[in-house]
Amino acid sequence: MKLPDLPEDLAALERELASRRRPAPSDALRQRILAAARRELAARPAPERRRLGAWEFALAAAAAFILLLNLSISAANDMNWRLCGGLDLAAVASAAEQIGKLAPELPPQEARREALILVAGSRLPMLPQVKTRPGEAPWTRPAAPTFQLPGAPGA
Repeated sequence: MKLPDLPEDLAALERELASRRRPAPSDALRQRILAAARRELAARPAPERRRLGAWEFALAAAAAFILLLNLSISAANDMNWRLCGGLDLAAVASAAEQIGKLAPELPPQEARREALILVAGSRLPMLPQVKTRPGEAPWTRPAAPTFQLPGAPGA
């Protein structure tokens, strides 16, 4: 240990004292220190546990709900939702025209709505088949959809 502000003879004495072998503390000292710490801790009053009031509970529940909502929205925003391609407007128009021919009592808006449902149903993502034959791929997709309704021309 180098102490620049001490004279050389005091620094030598300091080094000599620091290099001296020290006895290890006794087990009795350890027991006395632990007993004193226990007494100090026992003398402290126990912290009071109070119940939350109705408003505090409601605020805590609302905060937890908002946190979970935020986490779920964050997870949903991180997902890749491009399950299938864009909407084919020509197919929707063709299907709406066929529906209009088959059910003339439907207004054009309702025929278009039904056509959108048909197109959306035909573009569902591939789903795994639980039971497959050996050597068969677990992911299958049906053949390309056609929008020919029964009784339509060309059906």
